[in-house]
Amino acid sequence: MSRFRWLALFLVLGNFAGNCPKDDPDDSDDNGTPSTTPTAPQSALSIEFSALTFTHTVTKSPCPQPIGVVTITNSSATEATVTLAVENASPPGTVILSVTEPTTTLAAGASLTVAVSFNCGAWDGSESVSATVAVSITNGTDTNSQSANVTGTVMQPGG
Repeated sequence: MSRFRWLALFLVLGNFAGNCPKDDPDDSDDNGTPSTTPTAPQSALSIEFSALTFTHTVTKSPCPQPIGVVTITNSSATEATVTLAVENASPPGTVILSVTEPTTTLAAGASLTVAVSFNCGAWDGSESVSATVAVSITNGTDTNSQSANVTGTVMQPGG
């Protein structure tokens, strides 16, 4: 038998045995069931927090002291409303954000980076600082809300 006939016989038998890849544009098995699990679409409104943990040394660390950032991105085609808040700060007023208004508008395709800082002017002498930074972004059809804990230790010099 010629090589061509062997090759043709192999391809025919391979297709019957299911050993050849099939031309299946919808990537489903023989029962019509998708062979891969579809993933949920990713939101066009994203919120990312850097680490929000810090140590402050009295008279040595800057005041206010940068802790981290929150980056809010609007990848949608519509402007979005961003709401930011510091909740449950202990002591009150010790965790601050670099925005002057708690609600702002973010243009389509734009990002906003908000600094989170320790306000030592409001510090009451306690050794620990805690708070929650809450962020929400909405464009009318999509909403993303997240929060992150802020934790800090305040030390006396030489302590």
